[in-house]
Amino acid sequence: MRSTMAALAFGLSCAAAPAAIPPDHAVPEEGARTGRALAQLGAPPITPPPITLVDPAEVLRDAPRAERGEAAPLVPAAPTAEPRRVVLDGARTAKAPVRAGHVAAFEADGRPRLAIVVDGPGAAFAAMRVPLTVAATGGGARPDREYVIGGADGPLDPAAFADAPEAVAVIDAPDAALPAVAEEGRGAVLPDLGLAARRLARTDGLRAAAIAAAADHPDAVAAALDRAAFAAARDGAAVVRIPDGPAAATALGAWLASRPAARVQPAPLSAVLPGG
Repeated sequence: MRSTMAALAFGLSCAAAPAAIPPDHAVPEEGARTGRALAQLGAPPITPPPITLVDPAEVLRDAPRAERGEAAPLVPAAPTAEPRRVVLDGARTAKAPVRAGHVAAFEADGRPRLAIVVDGPGAAFAAMRVPLTVAATGGGARPDREYVIGGADGPLDPAAFADAPEAVAVIDAPDAALPAVAEEGRGAVLPDLGLAARRLARTDGLRAAAIAAAADHPDAVAAALDRAAFAAARDGAAVVRIPDGPAAATALGAWLASRPAARVQPAPLSAVLPGG
């Protein structure tokens, strides 16, 4: 009886006692026996492979977007229409510049070009040393000026060019007059570039430009110049039309000292027309 009780007490004490925790890197008894057996056979010890910890963020970073649950970036579609231009792109393929009239000397400095066309002979602008384009009077040409003649109500009379040989272009020419303008080798300055101008640019080499902004009063000159300067910065070249007279000349002089004016280069009309 006593031996039975002692056995029970010994079993309970073994069950209640916690298992001893081997020190760090200790090999369990079964593994130890295996290692000793291999050593007796002369085999090299078994070394467990190293464990390399991988940062999950790096795995996600290198995984394709679909595996990361991200949507593919949106690629903007190619534009289906070209932006509006104030100078005919088709006419830029022409090989020769304006070949008639007085063409003023001009040296580009890399800035966008702005041609300033005055509605009149421009006597009030005579003291200004910037390239200007004025109405032809048949009285000769200044070296730093270029000249235009007004449009007609029908087919352009060739005599108009004979009376103003210094003119490099026609302003406000109707569609019916454009073939004669192209044949004479002159340019055209139009309120807008219509189908007739575009067709003649492709077939007859017409050099035409649209008026980007116009002022019909001296008070509107600065605003028109600002709009034209913006168009020149966008398209590389632009034409602005301003009235004649002392007040308009004063407004132009004040604008030339402004910040928008510094971003463009005043140029003769021939330097803005395609091929110039």
